[in-house]
Amino acid sequence: MPDSTPIVWNDPSAAVESLSPLMGIAGVKNLLVKCDPANPHYGQGPKYRQARFALDGDGQPLWIDAASELPLHNCVTGWVLAE
Repeated sequence: MPDSTPIVWNDPSAAVESLSPLMGIAGVKNLLVKCDPANPHYGQGPKYRQARFALDGDGQPLWIDAASELPLHNCVTGWVLAE
């Protein structure tokens, strides 16, 4: 079996600068995020999930669960582009 390469997670604080050039009308889709299950905004679902990143009207970052379309707020602890 081939060796696997661990995911190098990007810090959520770097998302605005890193993802702004990729931003479309709906934000940036096809992200994989790592969520903190101890965070009150975690809700239900897996620790690792597909998400969308966008900016609100004030330019603040929004993490949105791709399956439920619910905001993840500040429970995201890391992100990578899924493609």
